[in-house]
Amino acid sequence: MIAAIFIIEAIRQNQYKMIQYHMKWIKNQIFQKHQLK
Repeated sequence: MIAAIFIIEAIRQNQYKMIQYHMKWIKNQIFQKHQLK
């Protein structure tokens, strides 16, 4: 049971990191598009 909780927590942490990474990437893409204009 405890191992399962640790695994779920690790997955949540990874998803959070991935979301943060994608948000940064999207912001950079939008910023670059505005720069080109």
